[in-house]
Amino acid sequence: MSQPAQPRQHPPEESATIIDEGTQVQSTDDTERVEPDRPRRPRWIPALILVLVVGLLGSVVGVADHLTRQYAEDRIAEQVATEFGLGAPPPVQIPGLFFLPQLLGQRIGEVRLTADRADLAVAGNTFELHDLELVLRDLSSDDWFDHVVIGELDGTGLLTWSGVASIVGQTLEYGGVDDQGRGRISLDQSIGFEGLQLNITVSGRPAINPDTGQLQLLEPAVAVSGITLPADLVADLVASRLQPIDLPLPDGFSVTKVAATESGLQVRLNAVDVSL
Repeated sequence: MSQPAQPRQHPPEESATIIDEGTQVQSTDDTERVEPDRPRRPRWIPALILVLVVGLLGSVVGVADHLTRQYAEDRIAEQVATEFGLGAPPPVQIPGLFFLPQLLGQRIGEVRLTADRADLAVAGNTFELHDLELVLRDLSSDDWFDHVVIGELDGTGLLTWSGVASIVGQTLEYGGVDDQGRGRISLDQSIGFEGLQLNITVSGRPAINPDTGQLQLLEPAVAVSGITLPADLVADLVASRLQPIDLPLPDGFSVTKVAATESGLQVRLNAVDVSL
């Protein structure tokens, strides 16, 4: 006996998965989902951006620091030129890496400047100070350096012998060096001795009296007609002829050290609380 025919069974329809060039869409019976491929950003790009930003900020700060430093140097140069009678503003340098903090605080730690010549007026006389080199310290201002107060000034300069004569009121000349190579000052004078007029040369090593600030001549000697007399014979003469010499200077200034050279008297200057 033949068995009845079984109905034809069809396999269950599977959900279709549509693939479109690299993109997979989630099937109806599966929760798995595949995202499309995305290009990855190179890891060095953020670092490059950071470097560029830092470099740009550094350049801006550097330019601002340079411009503000130049502004302060120009203002100080103009004021120094007026104060010291310079023909033109001198070269001025503000050392240090960063100037902006000093500008914002209106205080400058140090300023250096040089000048070939300065004309100083003292006690109604004007004399020349050559080869001027100054260091200004602890400068302050309350109007962005239109006016400046110098806490301390230290520097060197050369007074020509004619300038020395105009200051001290008598002619002083270079008197050679001693046995240790130190320069000496000499001055010619005339004295009466037993009815005779003798021309003598008095010399000594220049120094500054730290208590009085006067110029004095140490290790004095007296020569008559080129012959140096024994010191014990001319002690009274030396004492009367080599009196300490006042050095008139602008207010607040003092000479702390001197040295005699062929070109003139080398002086070291010091001053405190100088207003420009």
